[in-house]
Amino acid sequence: MATGRAIVAGSIVDGAQFPGGPEQVLHASQVFVSLPETNEAECPQSKPSCDWEGGEAAVYTRDVDRCVVLEGCVEGGACGAPVPVCADGYSLVSWSGGMFACTVYGCDPSFLVPEPAPEPEPAPEG
Repeated sequence: MATGRAIVAGSIVDGAQFPGGPEQVLHASQVFVSLPETNEAECPQSKPSCDWEGGEAAVYTRDVDRCVVLEGCVEGGACGAPVPVCADGYSLVSWSGGMFACTVYGCDPSFLVPEPAPEPEPAPEG
């Protein structure tokens, strides 16, 4: 069931018996409540000062608001993790992180991942 404020996975079951019939009860097994969203512009911005020529690479982590935040610099290394496949309703997101600055993946609910901005329409000639 989806509303503007929550998504609930569950079922309607019969509850207590009353003279007019049983009450209907929502038995929720999973609930997502829409909380205020941090947009990308509100995420902390930092410019890494890594020794790029010396083989260092910037690594990031994600905080509780899903902001990609600079964690530091590491020497790059071998990466071999496969790219995951997200379940229906989820979108793949990635950033550079971990011990060797490999690509780190996550699956975010699609309704939380911003849509790309539309291309501007060309100005009419005239």
